[in-house]
Amino acid sequence: MAEILGNELIIESLRNDIKDLQWAISDIVSRVGPVEQPSWKFPDKNSGDIDINYLLELYDFDDEDSEGSQVAHIALYELVIDRFIYLVQTLSSFTKTMLNRAGEEITDSSSSSVGLAVKQYCNKQVQLQTVVQQTMSDIKTKNRKLSDLEANMKKLTEDFSTQSMSSATSHTSLISEGTVPSKFGNVTTGYLSPIKMEEIAREACSKNTQTLETAFVPCEACHVVQRSFKNAGDILINMCQAQKLPSSLQKYRPLVADVKWLSANDVIRWASEQNKDLAKLTKHMDSLMATINPLKDEIEQLEKKCKHLQKRVSEFDSDMRKEKEVQYALQKQFDIKIKDLEQSHNETVSIVTRQKNEILQDKQSLETEVSKLKTHLEQQQKLLIEIGPPTDVTEEFDINENVVNVTNSTTRQSTCSSLSAPDNVSSLNLSSNALSPEAHKLLIEQQFPNIDISKIHNYSLCNSRGCSSFSTEEKRRQSTLKEKFDHSWLNSNKLSYCQTTRLWNFTFIEGDGLYCILCKKHDMKNTRNKSSVFSQEASKRFRKGTLYDHIKCQKHQDAKSSEVLNRVSVFQKEIEHKESVNQEILYQVFYSFFFLAKESIANCKIVQFLKFIEHIGLNDLKYFTHRSVQSRRDILLKLSDTVQNNLLEKLHSATSYGLLIDDMSDVATIEQMICYVQYVDPDSNEVNTDFLFICNLLENSDSANSQTLFDVLCMKLNELQMDVKKISGLCTDGASVMVGKKDGLASKLKKENSSLIAVHCICHRLALACTDTNVKLKSIGNVEQIMLQLWKLFHYSPKKMALFLKHLQNYRNLIINTSIEEKCCKILKKACKTRWLSFDASIQAVWEELVPVVQTLSAISESDATAYGLLKRMNCTIFVGIVYILKEILPVLARVSKIFQRGYFNFSSIQPTLECAQGELQHISDNLTPIKNLEKDIQSDGRLGLLALELKDGTKTNLQHTLENYVQSLIDNISKRFPDVAILSALGIFNPVIIPDKKSTEFMNYGASSIETIFAHFYSNDEDITIDECLAEWNLLKYHLIKMKPDIPSQCELDSQLRTSTEWCLRQIVLKRHEYKHVCPHLANIAEIVLTVPVSNAWPERGCSKVKIIKTDLRNRLKNDVLNGLMMISINGPQTCSHECDKVVNDSVKLWLGEKNRRKLPSKNKGQVEMEMNKPSAHATPIDNVQIQLPTVHNEKPDNNSELEPNPNAYDDPELNEREIEKTLLQLKIVRSLIEAKTCREAESDSDSDTEFL
Repeated sequence: MAEILGNELIIESLRNDIKDLQWAISDIVSRVGPVEQPSWKFPDKNSGDIDINYLLELYDFDDEDSEGSQVAHIALYELVIDRFIYLVQTLSSFTKTMLNRAGEEITDSSSSSVGLAVKQYCNKQVQLQTVVQQTMSDIKTKNRKLSDLEANMKKLTEDFSTQSMSSATSHTSLISEGTVPSKFGNVTTGYLSPIKMEEIAREACSKNTQTLETAFVPCEACHVVQRSFKNAGDILINMCQAQKLPSSLQKYRPLVADVKWLSANDVIRWASEQNKDLAKLTKHMDSLMATINPLKDEIEQLEKKCKHLQKRVSEFDSDMRKEKEVQYALQKQFDIKIKDLEQSHNETVSIVTRQKNEILQDKQSLETEVSKLKTHLEQQQKLLIEIGPPTDVTEEFDINENVVNVTNSTTRQSTCSSLSAPDNVSSLNLSSNALSPEAHKLLIEQQFPNIDISKIHNYSLCNSRGCSSFSTEEKRRQSTLKEKFDHSWLNSNKLSYCQTTRLWNFTFIEGDGLYCILCKKHDMKNTRNKSSVFSQEASKRFRKGTLYDHIKCQKHQDAKSSEVLNRVSVFQKEIEHKESVNQEILYQVFYSFFFLAKESIANCKIVQFLKFIEHIGLNDLKYFTHRSVQSRRDILLKLSDTVQNNLLEKLHSATSYGLLIDDMSDVATIEQMICYVQYVDPDSNEVNTDFLFICNLLENSDSANSQTLFDVLCMKLNELQMDVKKISGLCTDGASVMVGKKDGLASKLKKENSSLIAVHCICHRLALACTDTNVKLKSIGNVEQIMLQLWKLFHYSPKKMALFLKHLQNYRNLIINTSIEEKCCKILKKACKTRWLSFDASIQAVWEELVPVVQTLSAISESDATAYGLLKRMNCTIFVGIVYILKEILPVLARVSKIFQRGYFNFSSIQPTLECAQGELQHISDNLTPIKNLEKDIQSDGRLGLLALELKDGTKTNLQHTLENYVQSLIDNISKRFPDVAILSALGIFNPVIIPDKKSTEFMNYGASSIETIFAHFYSNDEDITIDECLAEWNLLKYHLIKMKPDIPSQCELDSQLRTSTEWCLRQIVLKRHEYKHVCPHLANIAEIVLTVPVSNAWPERGCSKVKIIKTDLRNRLKNDVLNGLMMISINGPQTCSHECDKVVNDSVKLWLGEKNRRKLPSKNKGQVEMEMNKPSAHATPIDNVQIQLPTVHNEKPDNNSELEPNPNAYDDPELNEREIEKTLLQLKIVRSLIEAKTCREAESDSDSDTEFL
């Protein structure tokens, strides 16, 4: 039996049997339809779905592989059984169909068991035989009956002919005698009574034809016809009577009223009379129709007119309704306008009345003030006369009294000794130093940062520049006003100068109004009505009394107190430091957000991250309170906006840019468009590729077709303020929706920008060329499939992986530690068609570890069918030879793919790189390098000696053919996938190396045709540029390119992986663009456009990988704006801890602060201030006797001339209360510090001792 197993003749016989069985099955299936039954050999498949041709090709006799032939023998034998069972099942189905037609009830049950299938078939055959026998028996019975009937029929025919002859003779005799014999009796008169006739007719109803017995009486048909005649006659008579016409039938009907059965003559007469009546009716109807038809036409016309009129009426109604609506809307508008006019009139009247009252009040107050001033002036004049010349005076501010004390400098005493109290501490006087003009100017610039300094009028500014009046424009503006501002008011010591703060208070802004510099500095508001006039809002009341009222109001007095406190407070520096710390805290927080986004860490981790940083030393972070989800979102978006703004700033200044677009489906099954941009950096003149945006394609559409892609792209470009006309190139993966000639995205963009160059990604084209080759050569495709099965076998079974590692340990004769185990696990790579370099990695791994892999498969082959199948396929010379072939060829393709995936790759490098790769492939094929290495390694002392492989001549020839076919197919497919593009070929003229020598005859005409192609592509729609201009520029540029030729780096000529000479030349033109734009502006512009044309879509593929890293299963609810921001930071953001990153964070903080007024900025709370104030000091003394006047609420009503309005709820504002409390605490701290200083230095105190605390 062992000798028979694997015999070629038996295998061929089995193959023929399988073919015959399959033909018989196909014939039966064509009669009964497909039969779905589970296969006996492949239980997981239907018998009808098995590809017999593929299995016959798989299991065939092989001279070199005896074991494979034995396996094929067994498999073919099993296939014979499988096909025989399926044939029996189809025959059973056919029998079932026949039995169903015979009316038999059949119970259906399917099984792949041999015995049960044959049993079912036999049962159905028995049933079929039984039905056939019963049918034959019925047929015999029917035939017997049919023969009997035919004999009886023949006999009856003979009897009938005999009876006919005898009855004819008797009938003649009866007629001559005048009687007719009948079974009903003898009638001697020749006329039958109606009763007799009815009986004969009733008897005749059971006969099919007239006989001698029924020849003289009407049959049932005649009876029915005569009855119908009579009914029709009645109807005709009624109709004639209705139409008032004479009826002939009505006259004839009484004549036959007593006759029940009409004779033939009567029927003819009845029909004649009836026809006469019908003719009368027809004639009458014709005359009626001749009258009715015109009336019908008139009615139709009238109906049409009626419909037309109804339509016009409905139109009039609709017009009327619309007109009513318009009139109603106009009426409402007029009513609203009337109300507005009435309201504005009332307001105007009230304003005029109020202004009139105010003017009268101002007039009275001014008269009173003038009288007082006159009196005061007279007193001052008298006093001056009495005391003589004035002496030097100094003004001192008393905190307790909040007043200015003027004392003689000769009588001035020490500040510390001037405290009056029971223990000689009564008051505290602090001197205020005047600001210099420069400090004054700086203060004004800080308060009015966005206003031209020439439009600002203040005493210090006007005094320095000699200004004494306003500009002509301001004078013209005030000329229309009733009240005008006098410039001299700014120079008045009494009105504008503050003796306490030594500041010139009032500042006038042309075109705006009057401000108080002191109130604006401290952002003072009226505590009652929150009015911010003179501080944030300019005063428009240009009267001298308004200035006096403002100086006296409580708001200005509070501003003076705050200014003095700020100057004398020893804690002012601490407050300023706190403000600087606020900015530092924001900087630290934003930097933390940037770090998490850059490292693709979840946003929700930021709170714990800040707590961790706070725990390890940055305690100030606890004052940052913007930790809500919305705040975290805003911070991330501000960081991404800053990065995006930096990118857009470069793009807006660029001449052109290229787009790289791809679409993907993220973890939330959202169709996303990801876009990168390639441009020349105006700062570094380098070609950069950066992430631009990602957006949801199906947010406003049902399908991701080319129109949707175009709409989304245009919408995003408009949002980013990017011009479509600047797009130089579009690189995609080559999908029809992207590069379709008629309706693709590229064609739609070319309608907007005709100079756009659409490029199919070179990486995708190379991968497609390799895939086409693998599909064409089945042996290569089978190896790829084996690689995938091998990876799955070990990847999904830790037990098998552990066994493989043990065999690998024995093979290498070393101890595998953890790192090596991880390395071994990484060796077995997954061969995937969508991953460009995975097949090369998988082949390299199997080539290195082929011996332990085969040993592992051999160890588990007895218990694992998959391992057994892989072992039979891998442990043969053919498979190993193909692995050696792929091991030599795939690295060449992988190296080309890596070159194409570089950060920037120019079109000029494509052809040299491919030509280099094709040359290497041809060299491998010519030298038979893989086969030579295989012959060396399968020797007994070689690398694969343990496998005991043998390379026969037939196998060697087969491998040589495979190598040649594989290499040739690769070269052909690469050439097919990378055809010459006219515009890209024309741009090759920028290569200085191939330009002919100046002395050559070809030099003058070199590049002319290419320039025509370039002009047709880029400038055909520009009427201002002609082909002659471009040719003239090219004739000049050629000399510059020849001059560049000696400066080309040597690596550009030797190594195609670096820059080509064309790319180097284009970069030189762009680098010196300002020089070349004067010489050849159009071609210099094209040089920059060419550099920005992308040819590789590897960047969007990397972006898709980044999306999968950021938007994971746990973060699948990320909104697209946050995802876009995280992508922008992660891809385009600078490296952390760099100067660029610091600038991005600082700009983001400024952007965040400038977006709106942030109320909860990080700061120390007032509780901490109180704790610091309550800390005991080493020189502290009791301050119980010190008189401190705390801020009080002024409830008195303001003057009538003041612009402040009372507000009863003014002191419910927590901000104002907190400000008052903080001011009080600062006052307490000042007093405590001064008392401590007095106690410590009481003995050496002099008149200048207080200056140390100012």
